[in-house]
Amino acid sequence: MGGADGIDVRRWLGARLAADGFDPERLDAAPPYAMPESAIAQGGRYGGELAEAGQGPLADWFAFAERQLDGARAAFAALSLEAPAPRLWPHHFDLATLVAFAAARGETGYVGAGFSPGDGYYDEPYFYVSIYPKRDLATLPALSSPGVWHSKDFLAAVAPAHRVLASKDVPKDVAAYLREAIKAAVAALRL
Repeated sequence: MGGADGIDVRRWLGARLAADGFDPERLDAAPPYAMPESAIAQGGRYGGELAEAGQGPLADWFAFAERQLDGARAAFAALSLEAPAPRLWPHHFDLATLVAFAAARGETGYVGAGFSPGDGYYDEPYFYVSIYPKRDLATLPALSSPGVWHSKDFLAAVAPAHRVLASKDVPKDVAAYLREAIKAAVAALRL
């Protein structure tokens, strides 16, 4: 790690790992995969690169999503389910909380409430409340705006950015959508 900040971070992280019984020298091992070239790898510094690269709006979406998903945990609690704090899932780079519970038919049901920066399904950021195992779309209630049901390859209530931004009161409407979708998803799995 280059630069004074990198050295300080490495020293701090190494001390924390050593205090927990881990070998801090493993931080310096080469990764078992190829990494693309980056300014950071060449001693560059973290800083305002996100805003400079036009990623400030995406960072704003993630910050907004974190607040909304923290609030969505109350929707799970109202249904006697405990949702963990939202986490960034590296396989899709989505921020989400996932709740498992005893569903109908002896199954384990999963409801995930999250935010995606966009993917192969939506070329814009979107909120989602996923349902697994899938249920029949025809049995699910209609959602109020900004939510719509998505059923291609996975079942989820989604709120794409263009629908979210068309809302009159974005924070209030997203919070209401999340509560409504979580309630519908849990009910569908408990039937």
